[in-house]
Amino acid sequence: MENHYEVIIIGGSAAGLAATLAIARTMKTVLCIDSGAPCNKFSDHMHNFIGHDGDSPVEFRSQAKDNLLKYKTVRLVEGKVIKVNKAKTEFQITATVRNTEKLYVGKKIIFASGVNDLINDVNIKDIEKFWGKSALHCPYCHGYEVANRATGLIFDNSRLMDMASMIYNWTKNITVLTNGTKISSICSESEQNELKRKNIEIIDKVITEFVGESGNLETVRFSDGSTISLDCVYIHPPFKLNCEDILNKLQVNIDETRLIKVDGFQRTNIEGVYACGDCTTYFRAVSNAVSQGNIAGAMCTKELFQNSWYE
Repeated sequence: MENHYEVIIIGGSAAGLAATLAIARTMKTVLCIDSGAPCNKFSDHMHNFIGHDGDSPVEFRSQAKDNLLKYKTVRLVEGKVIKVNKAKTEFQITATVRNTEKLYVGKKIIFASGVNDLINDVNIKDIEKFWGKSALHCPYCHGYEVANRATGLIFDNSRLMDMASMIYNWTKNITVLTNGTKISSICSESEQNELKRKNIEIIDKVITEFVGESGNLETVRFSDGSTISLDCVYIHPPFKLNCEDILNKLQVNIDETRLIKVDGFQRTNIEGVYACGDCTTYFRAVSNAVSQGNIAGAMCTKELFQNSWYE
């Protein structure tokens, strides 16, 4: 029937597209609904993905979609999912597509819906101009390109020492910026001494603004008017799960890190509901998202095979 699919995927970036491919190759019908807001939309290049190192994320997704359209059982839709209802043997998904509400029905559902980094909640003026370019989240994704440059670590919590020990591999020119939090409330005395031993400066002033051109950070300005010259910063802004309200209504378990809890086969606690990609892990990498998407696609179709075998 029209608008009925064996699997419906919410999210059409790396994880969702990989899951779509895995399902397509089993000859099962699959619908992938993409809102067009991937987590790496601010980045010009992606890294640490063999065969695609340095590629444009936009071109990667475009090529992936071209691959998928070769399969007759695939349908790709641009839209935003606004409601998911679980019936006895199926899921009813309502999505806004070209300003019109559409109803789709699927036997299985995969959340590849990612997260939304709340960068403006950090309250640093113009941070959005640098996010994904010189205001960075992950050294494994971007560290090589900014190696040996003047680097700031903006952390006001216990993750500071963990990040400092990692970033020190890429550059020794590090400044810790606690953004108004006293370092004594973040680090023990021995940890502070270790930072000093590594010649890492600590600044506990409130940050007010990033200054630079074309996404390249040049200066960080503080509330007292003083500044420091930096080439890049690492910062972990707060984030929110996309589709969080929908997930809560379905009673999908969210773990202590505020991500969807899945097992090794990308299954959630709700039968027929899978999840993959950035909405399930802190390890944000395109290669990891593709791997998880492949697993989710394979495992949900395996469940379909087994169900039909015993019918």
